[in-house]
Amino acid sequence: MSDFDRNLALAGALDVLPDLVGVLDGEGRLVHCNAAWAAAQHPWTRIDVGARYGEALPAIPGADRGGFVQALARILADADAPPWRCEYSLGDASARTTWQSSARQVAGGAVVVHEDVTHPRATEAAFKRSQARLRTILTGAPLVLFSLDRGGVFTLVEGMGAGAGGFVGPDQIGTTVWSGYAHVPALLELVRGALEGRIGVTTVHVGRLAYEVRCSPLLGHDDAIEGAVGVATDVSERIRVQQLKDEFLSIVSHELRTPLTSIRGSLGLLEGGVTGPLTERALELVKVARINSDRLVRLVSDMLDLDRIEAGLLQLQRQPVSLAEVVVAAVREMGGLAEHAGVRLQTAIEGDPLEVVGDRDRLVQVATNLLSNAIKFSPASAAVQAVARRRDGFARVEIVDRGPGIAPEDLPRLFQKFSQLDASDRRARGGSGLGLVICKRVIEASGGRIGVDSTFGHGSTFWFELPLPRVSAGAGVSRSADREHTVAIDAAALDRARRSAGDPLVELLRLLAEVESGALARLADAHAAATLAAALPQHGDAVREALRACVLAIDAALAGPESARVGIAAAQRHAIVDAMGSVP
Repeated sequence: MSDFDRNLALAGALDVLPDLVGVLDGEGRLVHCNAAWAAAQHPWTRIDVGARYGEALPAIPGADRGGFVQALARILADADAPPWRCEYSLGDASARTTWQSSARQVAGGAVVVHEDVTHPRATEAAFKRSQARLRTILTGAPLVLFSLDRGGVFTLVEGMGAGAGGFVGPDQIGTTVWSGYAHVPALLELVRGALEGRIGVTTVHVGRLAYEVRCSPLLGHDDAIEGAVGVATDVSERIRVQQLKDEFLSIVSHELRTPLTSIRGSLGLLEGGVTGPLTERALELVKVARINSDRLVRLVSDMLDLDRIEAGLLQLQRQPVSLAEVVVAAVREMGGLAEHAGVRLQTAIEGDPLEVVGDRDRLVQVATNLLSNAIKFSPASAAVQAVARRRDGFARVEIVDRGPGIAPEDLPRLFQKFSQLDASDRRARGGSGLGLVICKRVIEASGGRIGVDSTFGHGSTFWFELPLPRVSAGAGVSRSADREHTVAIDAAALDRARRSAGDPLVELLRLLAEVESGALARLADAHAAATLAAALPQHGDAVREALRACVLAIDAALAGPESARVGIAAAQRHAIVDAMGSVP
């Protein structure tokens, strides 16, 4: 290759570089610059090719930053001079850029490079700020971050709690969790699960402190488990508050509810005339005391109910329930309050039967709460309607009042704890602000929905809906063919279920397997749906297959002419489907 070709190739290679590159000969003349140099606005590139670069540079303001001119002269004069580099900023505060300039010897001269490092320096500064912010958070938050390798050895410990008396300290880096926490088997089980690919949470007590520890697997680039990473949060104060709350609820339950119940019973006896007739004035006072005792008992009950719900202890006794009976029972219970407030209660039942699957007592509690609210916010002599009807596959209960209504902006607050819409109403009418929260939790746990329609100044309609049992028509399948299919599935399901379920479930499956030979009338026996729902969580695929077979058996019966039993069978089918979540 000739010198010309070699120089041409070199020029082409330099032109593709993004940095500004200039080539100097042995006397310091600029003999070549790449395309980026020629197009740049950098002040150090405003020198013509052929000029002595080192001599022309001092004429440019600020060009001697970091001793660049002197360093370039040494590089050209001394064959042993090392490469030289400096970094500086150009421009004003609104458009500042950061540059790095360097010079090094090459055969017969030197190479000068100017590199724009604004973006990497900004990224580096942002990273440092982020690290500082993270460290500030870790040192100020009541938590500890830690990581372990595959052998359970601590490799990282950071955080406010990583000190004396905390969950884990920096001095434990290099030690194993197996030796340091052998006395905390729950933590070791958590770490063992994380190393096997599971995520878990446990509570660890260290002295007077308590930490909630969450541990998860640490994955490598190929998704292989390389260790575990965890976060330990100081929950000592939360546990202390929970203990205070539990103690308070215990006092409310045992020390307040019992005497309140006694007072309410005594007032009821006085009002009923057990001790003899009372004067009109005395009777009125006793009635006021009895109504307020009822209110206090409901408040205590609401607090206890909400605590059980939030703790996940709400248990619903599912069985076929008539919503018409629920409405009538609630109206009967609220009759005294309505009479005292001068409000008329009206009942309307549209459609029969309105039978759903749910907990009757809890549904009455929901209807009673809604009626109580409607009565409290209705003017004297007004009417409150309790309506039960069918609507789009649901059984719906509506409580309609002619009170002040609810402003649109207040609607989102209705179903929040301790939320009441107006301070003056709260003082005038009382209430804990828990009733609607409990209603919402009960209805949603029952598979339904609850809401309100209101026009400000014209009253409100609170409603809840529960799904009606679905009736399968069994279209396109003959009864004889369906019977053979059902019995075959039941036989296999019974064999597996007998090994994994208790006798009540096996007995129930036997009854359902005989559904087409006259056993349909017995479907309502032994609380079939409740048995299935109770058995499901503690058993596996065998029980699910058995439940699937039960649904097929009921479907076969519903396809037949025994229409008198359709309501019972449909209700049981709905309960089974609800317990399973879905039936493939």
